[in-house]
Amino acid sequence: MQFYYDSGLLKKRVLQDLEIWLPQWYPKGRGRKGYFEIGDIGGTPGDSLKICLTSAKRGLWYDFATAEGGDVFSLWGSNRGISGFGNILKDIAGYYGISGCEVPGTKEKRGSPDRRHVYLNADGDIICYIYRYEYTDGSKEFLPWNAANGKTEFPSPRPLYRLPQLLKNNVIILVEGEKCADALAATGFAATTLMGGANTRIEKTDLSPLKGKDIILWPDNDEPGRKYADNVAEALLKLPVASLKITPPMPDKPAKWDVADAVAEKFDIAGHLAKAEIYEPMEKFKPSGRLKIADFTGEMFATEPPELQFVVKNTIPRGVVGLLSAMGDTGKGMLLLDLALKICQDKTGMGLKAFGNPVTATGSVVIFAGEDTSDEIHRRIYKLMPGGLNGRIDSAKLHIIPLPNTGGPFAIARKCRGSDEFCLTEEFENIKTQLEAIPDLALVVFDPLASFAGLDLNSDPRAASYITGQLAALATATNAAVIVAHHIRKNDGITSPQEARDAIRGTTAIVDGVRFAIAFWANTAEEKKIFAELDQEYRPNACFKGAVVKANFGADRTVRNYIRSETRAVLEEVPVKIVPKTLSAEEFDKLLVEAIGEAENTGTPFTISGISGLYENREKLPFELQEASRDFIRNTAKRLLASGQICRIGQTGSSDKKWLGIPDAGRCA
Repeated sequence: MQFYYDSGLLKKRVLQDLEIWLPQWYPKGRGRKGYFEIGDIGGTPGDSLKICLTSAKRGLWYDFATAEGGDVFSLWGSNRGISGFGNILKDIAGYYGISGCEVPGTKEKRGSPDRRHVYLNADGDIICYIYRYEYTDGSKEFLPWNAANGKTEFPSPRPLYRLPQLLKNNVIILVEGEKCADALAATGFAATTLMGGANTRIEKTDLSPLKGKDIILWPDNDEPGRKYADNVAEALLKLPVASLKITPPMPDKPAKWDVADAVAEKFDIAGHLAKAEIYEPMEKFKPSGRLKIADFTGEMFATEPPELQFVVKNTIPRGVVGLLSAMGDTGKGMLLLDLALKICQDKTGMGLKAFGNPVTATGSVVIFAGEDTSDEIHRRIYKLMPGGLNGRIDSAKLHIIPLPNTGGPFAIARKCRGSDEFCLTEEFENIKTQLEAIPDLALVVFDPLASFAGLDLNSDPRAASYITGQLAALATATNAAVIVAHHIRKNDGITSPQEARDAIRGTTAIVDGVRFAIAFWANTAEEKKIFAELDQEYRPNACFKGAVVKANFGADRTVRNYIRSETRAVLEEVPVKIVPKTLSAEEFDKLLVEAIGEAENTGTPFTISGISGLYENREKLPFELQEASRDFIRNTAKRLLASGQICRIGQTGSSDKKWLGIPDAGRCA
């Protein structure tokens, strides 16, 4: 059958929507003085190709760099990947739902439709009809009718088929075509399809009702059917959905065998769906990459940068992943639970201290407790808040999941099937979707990290980088602080933040992959002096030091003294300052060199004097050095320079080598 298409009518419709199409085709373009400008017909950023938006020349384009030009039809064909004027007209007509006129003698005239499918909104009101015509030569034709304006065109946006039923179910079977969806729904399954068939413009469909649901794709039994499924899957994964599976191919069935055929044959529908596997795209349809270099330009940094927000002032930022590390029995879980309770309080909770600084955020908190039962958490809450949650705590914002009561912890990642690459687990994808839906999320805790990793963090740096990278992505998506609790090696000889950082268990990629790390270590050398100064009876295993030991921002690195509260069983900062022991010159030199190396590693190196000077930032130095005079610290640094134990380095982008570093870092003057 051949059709004649009215090119004048089609051109009018495309030109009418030109301001809609151009930003979609060329997201890097811009409108300027009656023209739309872009680098070339392929969409490269620039301004050499100009498309006229005004007067009789509307839709005409010309590329001044290549001397090429054309009209709106050539633009349409280029962006839709279609050649041939007749094919372009047919595609435009199909998109707008404009019927062509049959060329006489090619086929009998269209009569009554063989089937009518009704699309409804969430309330059950009619949005659109799709009329299906089947002809004697085996071809099919689908025509929409928009109930809103009474025209033969698709609605915008296009709804999913059988929408009211989808909203009532969590497991949805997505098939190809309304006929298949109806056949499957008649057997008791919630089924849907996209309006417009296998070649539909998926971006025109409102897929949001499928967000957070478990989806099974059942494509037709041929390559076009699988391609349709891959195209739909790519859009579904961006929602995202809770899980995505696909039914296996059926080599013993003919090409184009579909759901409707299966129902007609009384095929084992439930058994076939049970064989669905986790969706993995066919290699030929995999996206070429998720990053496009051209999308990232200096324009991103042309305006004032956003201010860094904190959950705890100068200690725990929002939107990043961090580490809380200590030996077992230190009370990491209690410290994080105490922080959670303070965040869940109303405005009166802001200003209460955690880790030595004021809490600056209120909102929702989610704690995934990998080792503690609900009874244990209940007892801990009553220790922290005698009498239980009071009126200041918004209990609806406090979410603590005792995983031993739910079958045990879930894994964040796993090895991908048949490869050495890593993949997120379905359960974590589901958890991530739920977290992203909490509008005021301030804190997410995984306690301990080892219970959730699912990969070898002790010896595989790639695994550690993958896990911390995925947690960082979660923090970015939610703007919450994501904190993982982790152990440090048993080492009673820890005396400095650098030694505490070095004692964090597992590959160094764990520490490298987080934005900040807070550590606590036993203060056995000074515990008796501290209890004496506090006029309290000495208690063993109750005195600790704590500090930020790694930060990629201007963190407060003060080393603080903590003791375990007898009543609340949580570490609390105590206002004592033990006079450091007298250091030998060699000991002083060693600690100062270590501090300079640590500052260089974190990207915030010291200078001898000035705003980044050693003495001016002495709170960042080891506690034993903080009482030294300005001249002593500066003269020691100069002596270490002269002896070659430290050197001068230059910051990235600066030729001024005034900062201090370690010679083996490879950046010395």
